[in-house]
Amino acid sequence: MNAFSKIAHAKEHLGYKSGNIYSHTIDKDNAKNFVNGYQKILNFYKFHLPAQNKCIDLGCGAGHLTNEFKNHGFDITGLEYSNDALDVAKKHNPHLNIVQGDMSKFNEPNSYDFIFSREVYIITRVNAFTDQKNIISNIVHSLKPRGGVFMLVGSDVSYPDCMNYDLIRKVIKNQGDILVSQKYYEFIFRKFNKFIFGKISYKILEILLYPLIAYKSRKGWAKIYIILFKKK
Repeated sequence: MNAFSKIAHAKEHLGYKSGNIYSHTIDKDNAKNFVNGYQKILNFYKFHLPAQNKCIDLGCGAGHLTNEFKNHGFDITGLEYSNDALDVAKKHNPHLNIVQGDMSKFNEPNSYDFIFSREVYIITRVNAFTDQKNIISNIVHSLKPRGGVFMLVGSDVSYPDCMNYDLIRKVIKNQGDILVSQKYYEFIFRKFNKFIFGKISYKILEILLYPLIAYKSRKGWAKIYIILFKKK
């Protein structure tokens, strides 16, 4: 199966039906905790959300994270691929602006202060790096200059059939006008958020928790990473 077929297969079978969309989204009760953690990482990189801002959540699922970002002052739109997925988002968060679109074709240069995407199948379940590189490059170039941020949250749930996160960091960083963060573990922000005050406290927690991470990984635990791409 070539790269294009892999992407098409992922769209059709793995992530764009209503049941799958909802099973891979964050529930309403936990959304606030997740976004509080994401906000701390944004603070690490001195992200300042303008009062008049434009943001989008690519692959928003049921829209609970989208809604929580909105509660934090983000003027955010949710994007989903299929009619079924759109119906799920509108059912759970009818007040949000949810639009239909294809993340793999997303390209709106210099338009967004903040772009977010969490656990989209064409990133986490498909090994098609050239296509994924083009997708991420287009998203990054859709950021506004001098401070726009793309937050990518993705797992290695189907490793090696997922995006190569280390390689995508290197490739995008080599473009020159993009600051690329390290890979952060989402679960540390979820479980130990109140102990994180900056990069140093996060790093201490990561070192202390590494034996647990290694043990859980050997047992088949899928690591979920957070990576920031900031336009200089």
